Amino acid sequence: MSASAFLLSSRGGMGRLLAGLLLSAAALQTAYAAPKHDAAAEHKAAQSRHSSGAHGPHGGGAMLTYRFMRMSMAGSLNGQRRQSSTAIATTELNPFSDQPMQPPTLRVVPRSMTVDMHGFGLMYALTERVSLAAMTGFVEKTMDHVTFSGPTGDVVLGRFTTNTSGVADTRVSALIQLVSRPAWRIQARLGLSLPTASIDERDEVLTPAGARRQSQLPYPMQLGSGTVDALLGLTFAGDLGALGWESQWQSVVRLGENDAGYALGDEHEVSATLSYRLTDPLKLHARLRYFDRGNVDGADPRIQAPVQTADPQRQGAERLDFGLGLAWSPSGGRRQVTLEAYRPVQQNLDGPQLETDWSLALGVRVGL
Repeated sequence: MSASAFLLSSRGGMGRLLAGLLLSAAALQTAYAAPKHDAAAEHKAAQSRHSSGAHGPHGGGAMLTYRFMRMSMAGSLNGQRRQSSTAIATTELNPFSDQPMQPPTLRVVPRSMTVDMHGFGLMYALTERVSLAAMTGFVEKTMDHVTFSGPTGDVVLGRFTTNTSGVADTRVSALIQLVSRPAWRIQARLGLSLPTASIDERDEVLTPAGARRQSQLPYPMQLGSGTVDALLGLTFAGDLGALGWESQWQSVVRLGENDAGYALGDEHEVSATLSYRLTDPLKLHARLRYFDRGNVDGADPRIQAPVQTADPQRQGAERLDFGLGLAWSPSGGRRQVTLEAYRPVQQNLDGPQLETDWSLALGVRVGL
């Protein structure tokens, strides 16, 4: 069995990966334990931290950030198995089939989806150990569908596209430097995500009966969670000459239901990164990232349609991504531009559900 298959073979995969990363981090910490004070090494490490963006601005300083992310999805997976639109429309049961005018199977099938996110942030260093961060943004989502005619059969009736756009949820957090050594450091993140985005998005859809009507859009097309969410994280990073390494855990934990009667699934991410300084201002990094998302808890009574995205129990996902990136940090790290690209190594979806094809992120940071 391949390593990726082992990680994704069950919902325990994240725990195994997290344990591996923490054990690796512990080994590195032991290797660097109780270092002797070296002023030159401390100065070099501080420069490296500032250049890499592992910490925010120095005490009393501020930093502006911008991040653009695009994610592209196409085709459906059920577990780890690809499933055609026709197979979904003729075999996958509709959870709302007991409602009037609902077909027995999922007669509307998503074909592809694109998500664009523009994030704008501000960081301020209260002290050398504690920084505050706030980020909001603008999100755009597009999903293409195919509708099959009537309650049964494989005849395609037509295609349609839904679009949503608007302000994203707002995140506020504190970054707390727990430990700082010349060669390694540990940082914690504690914060909240505030429900500033809409969960009432509607658009025109094509039904299996041939009608076009305005409907409440399913969960993936809404712009936010509608709930206050806890943001938790821990980063263990270090440098050894031109080499750098980082282990990171991040979680989003829903703290209740929203006004529509549901809560999105909790999200957990664990990553391991290796970087290499090509020149003083330019770094190359490779990252392995594991992502886990739970199913929706509860349901929005306005979302009842014969489409997989409307089913609260078809939202969960596990995904293992591999990414490459470049970071360019002129002016001693006061400015930084990063570019990252990711492709999934393997996915395990509570499907049928759209699979992720790739994602791209561009970041800009300016110290004030």
